[in-house]
Parts: sequence; structure tokens; C-alpha cells
Amino acid sequence: MTMERALLSVRDLNVFLQSDDGPLHVVRNVSFDLSRGETLVTVGESGCGKSMTARALMRLLPETGDVPETSRILCLGRDVMRLSEREMQSVRGQEMAMIFQDPSSSLNPTLTVGDQVEESLRLHTPLPKAERRGRALEMLRAVGLSNPELRMNQYPHELSGGMRQRVLIAGALICTPRILLADEPTTALDVTTQADILDLIRDLQRRFDLAVLLITHDLGVAAEAGDRIQVMYAGEIVESAPKRELFRAPAHPYTRALLRSVPRPGEGARLQALAGTPPTLKLSQGGVRCPFAPRCDSGMPICARAAPPEFHVPSAGGGEHRVRCWLRHPQGPEGVEGRNGLS
Repeated sequence: MTMERALLSVRDLNVFLQSDDGPLHVVRNVSFDLSRGETLVTVGESGCGKSMTARALMRLLPETGDVPETSRILCLGRDVMRLSEREMQSVRGQEMAMIFQDPSSSLNPTLTVGDQVEESLRLHTPLPKAERRGRALEMLRAVGLSNPELRMNQYPHELSGGMRQRVLIAGALICTPRILLADEPTTALDVTTQADILDLIRDLQRRFDLAVLLITHDLGVAAEAGDRIQVMYAGEIVESAPKRELFRAPAHPYTRALLRSVPRPGEGARLQALAGTPPTLKLSQGGVRCPFAPRCDSGMPICARAAPPEFHVPSAGGGEHRVRCWLRHPQGPEGVEGRNGLS
């Protein structure tokens, strides 16, 4: 996929945060494309940089956050990193919208559902209040909220978790953006409601021809919703592939460990835990070795000396499969030459 064809193109995205322990490099050289009608899933452990990546795309980082000028985020051909804050406000909601992780904290408890859903229309359109209310009511119907006329005048605390999530989706899509960022949209929901929300996002994607970036820590959600999957670890994308290819032939030891940790009913096998903990993401610790090296059961001496570049992996099912792992070096144990000449 070329940058010209993609609705969203990210190149060399880096995000730095200031902390009491010094600067943190929380997103490291992230690059990907997202095309119309596609669902790209970003999966990984908590703290690996998934949500921070999405916030950087919307330019909603904390005050201590910083993105260097070398990073590029092209939204419909415009580099959002070069836009003024006033120009960026026209992007949020109209071109790119975001569903935040926790609807309980994302919705204002002092405003009614109707006021919050129509907020984007008030900011981005000259529509009078009566028309805004009508559009908000239509959107609540579109997301499948029961009795939308009643819900318009209710407050968030009067709704269930699934209802609040539908309200967030309605508010995000009311100005018909082209790109939707969904940050853990099924967190804290029961299994049935989770399935309903995923079905809703798919239905709305088809209806509005959306490009969706879905963030989750749940491989089951990734398997159900994604077209392509990218796996993040310690702020980096360590593997990306079409969904079927990634589940059929995972190439990174971290991806394999995640898949081994998924419960399989009826098999009777014990879950395999991943030893160790993720790195701290301190700036001083980045780039000198593979970030997964201390936890990897397939490590080689070179893994502790240098960060791996990105390698292309032959794909049986077609599509691009990339991985950052020395095992896939041409002379590594899983490389095309397989001579294990690395040291």
C-alpha cells in the first residue's frame, strides 16, 4: 500500500514523555498505513504504547508529551503534525475521530446524552439547534441505542456500560469522519455486550466506509475484528501481518508467547505464562538491544548487542508480513538461508 492510497499514513512516529525518573521513549519509530474500509488491529500488553500512539495521531498527548519534527502523520494527505491547533480542531471529529477507552470517564456526568452527542455538530457545522438534535437522535438510532428519544435527555450515570459505549460511538461518528480510532472499545464489558459492540463497529464501518484502527489487548477481539494485525512491544511494532497469516505462522517470539497464553477450552493444557516484565521505556535504554531480549527463550548473543531491523517474512497466504527479530535475519535460524551464522 502506498502513502497516496492510504487514508492514514504514519511514518517514524516517536513519542517522548517527561517523568520523575527522566524522559521516556514510549512510542518508537512506528510506521503503518490504513486504507478505506480496512480494520487494522494494534495488540499488545498494557503499557506497550498502543493508546499513546492513538493519542499522538489525534494530537491529544499529555502536556509533557513531545513528538519530534521527523515524525509524519498524514491524514487524508495532510500532515497533522504541521497543522496549527485551530486547523487540527477541524480534523478531529470531521476527518478522524476517536472512541476512548473508558466511557465512564470520557462522558461528562453533568451533560445530557443528547448534548454530548451533538457537540461535534455544534463545533463543526452551522446547523441550528433543532437540526442538531434531530441528527443526534438519528445517530443514536444508528448505533442501536434502545428508546433513543428517552436517552437524549438522560445522563451517563443512568445508562449501562454498553449503552455509554454506544453513546461514545454515536458522538464520534456524527460528523461522518473517514477514520475511526477505537481505543479498547470493549474493555470492562461482558462477553455478550462486547460482541454487540464489535458487530456495531463493523456495521457502521460498512455503512460509512470507515477506516478503523482498533486497539486491544485481547487476541480474541483481534481475531474477530481485524483485517491486519500489528503487535506492539515496548513502544515498537515488532510484527505486522494479515490476520490469517499472523495466527497461522507468527514470526516473533513475543507474538508466539501471546498466542500460547490464550485459553483453549477442552484441551486441558496449562496456560503458559511469559516470564519477566516489559522494559521501563527510559530513553537511555532504547535502541541498544532487542527490547524483548531479556524475556525471550530464543535469544542469541546479537540480541543483547543491537536492536533488530525490520525483515520481510515469506507469506503463504499473500500480503505483507514484517517482523523485527534477529531470528529472521537471512543467516539466522529462521532466515531464508538458515545457516545460524549470527553471533
